[in-house]
Amino acid sequence: MTHTIFGYPLQQLTFYFAFYAMVGWILECIYCSIGQRKAVNRGFLYGPWCPVYGFGAVALIVTLSPLKEYPLLFVPLSILVTSVIELITGLIFERVLHMKLWDYTGKFLNIKGYVCFKNSLIWGILSALFVWFIHPQVEKVYLDMPSGVTYYGSLIILLVFGTDFFLSLIRSVKLSEHLRVLEERMQEARQTLDRLKEANGVQKALLEKRAEETRRLTEQKMEATAKRFRHHLKAFPTLSSKTYPTSLKAAREALKNRRRNQK
Repeated sequence: MTHTIFGYPLQQLTFYFAFYAMVGWILECIYCSIGQRKAVNRGFLYGPWCPVYGFGAVALIVTLSPLKEYPLLFVPLSILVTSVIELITGLIFERVLHMKLWDYTGKFLNIKGYVCFKNSLIWGILSALFVWFIHPQVEKVYLDMPSGVTYYGSLIILLVFGTDFFLSLIRSVKLSEHLRVLEERMQEARQTLDRLKEANGVQKALLEKRAEETRRLTEQKMEATAKRFRHHLKAFPTLSSKTYPTSLKAAREALKNRRRNQK
């Protein structure tokens, strides 16, 4: 029995998802590498794919393909669909991981920094071109493939992507935990220094020793966080944390220092 979604076989949509997620990853890496003038791995996951592109492509295919003969209606709906996907993705990351992977704050007609007019307009136009010209060619290639290849290929894709997503989610949760511990140590260091200003005698000596130990442990944690999560920090230069902004900034500085020391 073949399972379908909006009239499309599930294995077909799985193929489209994986293909466009990989294409999106390549485009993101090229775009960001040019902008930063160095090689950048833009993916949130371990593998070479950006799921938001895969989900976006599938959403456009199943919802808007029937309307591609009506350009006056199709283009505004393309803008709406891509904007909603980008907004929902950003909100999920913020609610679950307390982080923002990108930020359009300050740009014209932005919504919570996740969607802005300029980007939505660009994505809407690109989406229209995608459905009109690009996807029909990809669909022809898929339909010419043997059914056995598409069926077992879709199962492998689901297994690999599911595993990758789960492991990447764990990594992001661990990043949040590292930032929490680092934030606590930085706060303890500040409190110790404040107490040291008013201390004298034996108490001052003890606090000086404690301040030095706290500073050492804080720097160690800062270095460990920068080293372990350098992929996140490098791939998303606008990554922000509403819960632990200070420790995230400190981890970024530690990463910059590591780069300078390695040169």
